[in-house]
This record gives sequence, structure tokens and C-alpha cells, in this order.
Amino acid sequence: MTDKAPCHTNCKLLTLFGGTFDPIHLGHIAIANHIANWLKLTDVTLLPAHIPPHKAKPKITNEHRLAMLNEVVKASNLFSLDTCELSRSTPSYTVETLTELAKANPEQKRLFIIGMDSLNNLDKWHRWQDILSLCNIAVCTRPGCDISVENNDIKARIAKGNKLIAQGLDSDKLSVLAHGHIFIAPALHLDISSTEVRALLANHADDTKQTLTQKLPQAIIDYIQANHLYQPISK
Repeated sequence: MTDKAPCHTNCKLLTLFGGTFDPIHLGHIAIANHIANWLKLTDVTLLPAHIPPHKAKPKITNEHRLAMLNEVVKASNLFSLDTCELSRSTPSYTVETLTELAKANPEQKRLFIIGMDSLNNLDKWHRWQDILSLCNIAVCTRPGCDISVENNDIKARIAKGNKLIAQGLDSDKLSVLAHGHIFIAPALHLDISSTEVRALLANHADDTKQTLTQKLPQAIIDYIQANHLYQPISK
């Protein structure tokens, strides 16, 4: 852990951004900053999953993922880190994490950041209705990526969220707003995936180093090389 504790008890709004972060890359950082700028957030808590229910198990150990996340937290005043899901031996169900947080601080409001792919599959998530009773959701979209939600309940929540966005939305309003809304953020013109990054790391082509600097913070590149992760590029 870093010295900076997650914003659990001393703030009215807790913003969470979950994922495997395998590895954390500039796309993750851009999403968090994009949502933070849009909603005037001052803190985003990174929430690394131990056993992701909807993805393959991470390629590297929790210790390495955590170390890289700590590098990102140290480099930015925006980020803090919560490792509660790493301590579980069971799948990292979002609803269980939100339930624990709600019990610890029932007066606090929670905002959960997801991507468009997650939104389109939200009704497949474990106890998704309960998730929506425990937080509001901010969705980061990509240019040319359409919402393909078919669930009527989710559509209605997006429609209510759109009305609130039109009236003006920020962290102060979110800190007193009831849970259950879904907010669609303006499109972010950046698309980087961990799968793409891992493929680059396994590639020993001459231009790999230069390409990686467009997708990973230098501190993460240095850590990956120093610890020989993801079949690291040659020096």
C-alpha cells in the first residue's frame, strides 16, 4: 500500500475504478482523469480485482500488479488505492465490495466507473440490480462505439441520468444524489487495451520501445523490464 489511504471515511463521495490492471496503462489513467475532469472529482480509488468474474485470471501476481498501481498513485494526486478485493480468495464480485463499503460508511455515496463494454453487459453481472442500489455509475465511452443495451431497466436509468447531466452534474451533486443512476460521459478519444499492451511486450521488434511509451507510463515500463514481466522487451 501507499501512504495515501482510499477515500472511505473522510469524504461524502467515493469514486471507484475497478479492473485487473494487467498492467495498468495510459488508457486506464486517461479514463479516470476524463471522468474526474467531467464531474469535478478530486479522488479516484483504484480497485484491483483478484479473480475477475468476467475476464481471464491476470497474467502476473497480485504483488506485481499492486506495485505498478502504487507507482501510478505516487505520481498523481488524483489516485488512491483499495486492495480489499485482493484479500479475498473468491471471485471479485463488485456487489460484495460495494456492500462492504456501504456497511462501513452508510451515509457515503459511491460512484463506480466502467467502460462501454461493461455497460453493454451490465445485466450479466452478478446481482446487477443490487449494484445499482449501492452506487451510481459513470460510463466512459469511445468514439464510434454505440450503446447496445437491451435491458429496459438499464435504459430507463440511462435516460434519468441524461436528464441530470443536462441540468448540470458534479461531485457536490453526486454526494447527495440517490444511487441507481447511470451517466454516459462524453467520448474519450483514446483506446488502449491491456491485451494490446501485453502483445507489445512480447514483441521484440525495434519499434516496440517507442510504441510502449505511447501506452504505458515510463515508471511502469521500467518496473516491467526490471522484473522481467510479460516476456519483456530486450534492452
